[in-house]
Amino acid sequence: PTWDLAQMVGGWATCQLETLAMASKIFLVLPPRETVPFVQQLLPYLSAKVEHESGGPTLLVNCATDVMTKDITEAIGDQLFVLQVGSSRFDGTVAAPVVELAAVKIVGAAPSLEQGIEALIVVDAESEDTAKMLAQMMNEFGLVMFGKEEMVLRANVLTTQQVLRACRTISKTLEAEGVPPAIIKTVIKSVGAGIAHVYATGRLGTMSRRILEDLEREEQEAKKTQTGG
Repeated sequence: PTWDLAQMVGGWATCQLETLAMASKIFLVLPPRETVPFVQQLLPYLSAKVEHESGGPTLLVNCATDVMTKDITEAIGDQLFVLQVGSSRFDGTVAAPVVELAAVKIVGAAPSLEQGIEALIVVDAESEDTAKMLAQMMNEFGLVMFGKEEMVLRANVLTTQQVLRACRTISKTLEAEGVPPAIIKTVIKSVGAGIAHVYATGRLGTMSRRILEDLEREEQEAKKTQTGG
């Protein structure tokens, strides 16, 4: 997928630091634990480019859902700027930014995307021009919206918690009914995933709609009981 991403945006995929330093935009498509250490290794190469070539900052695009851009900023600290030759200041140098940081986060799980389910991509950048540029690039992959990357992490975590809780409840309930493990595994994998998809897209079948209506009535009755109505 990394090579596909690079090809679709007209770039190339590599982990060679010297090669990456020549790019104006770098998408950090890395496991969460490797993202910050990799940026720390890359930064000296980007700093040298700015310092000696008087170039502009490199755009680093954070794609790791579990890593916030502020975490990268805190990790590299005062290395965000270098003294660049060619300033109009009296000493001939100026503190120039080494990188511009932005985030592109995918809402959802990787297996779902691999199955062809359309992605929702959230772009988070301080610069409006950068945000628009990234949105245009990401249009190839799915629906794009502007928002805060923290919102994506929160939504993914809460949804994962609720789905796992539901899976455990289903397993225990079916086990108590004497349903064989093979059937339990299959219904969670197929029926559960299928119902979640049609619920989200508003295409529930007759039986599913009837069950949902029963659940909604139960919720309403519970609210009335709590409020004394």
